[in-house]
Amino acid sequence: MRILVLWNIFGCLVFKYLCGSKFDNVENVQDILIGYLTVDKTETFMRGKQGRVISGAITYALDLINNDPLLLPQHRLKMTWGDTMADTLVGTRLLTEQWSNGAVAFIGFEDSCSVEATVAAAWNLPLISYVSIHLILLKYVRKPRGFVIQR
Repeated sequence: MRILVLWNIFGCLVFKYLCGSKFDNVENVQDILIGYLTVDKTETFMRGKQGRVISGAITYALDLINNDPLLLPQHRLKMTWGDTMADTLVGTRLLTEQWSNGAVAFIGFEDSCSVEATVAAAWNLPLISYVSIHLILLKYVRKPRGFVIQR
């Protein structure tokens, strides 16, 4: 797997060197800002820290999209990121800050995402979460006619 990833990175670098950027000689390139919210540092122990695993993959994916002349012509994806520190209030603040700074879509939230996802949904903002919703679903109890919230 590592060899495949390294080969893809090498291929992108060679393509970029030989062919230049898809933005060479292109006027009016529009930047699209993507917000990435993850946990880097925490005050308490946190199991997993999936963000450390996928951060490179997100950067790599954006590079692949930006270097493919057939994908999003005249558009360049840029990323801004923030460390939620596994704190819902910090995550919500970072989400709203990134939105006010021009982010139009978001990736993230691994420790808690229910409040942040609600804020994103309230403003119809796209949010891709890479964490399991298993813990959120534990609040729900299966009833014959569907799910209800347990109090």
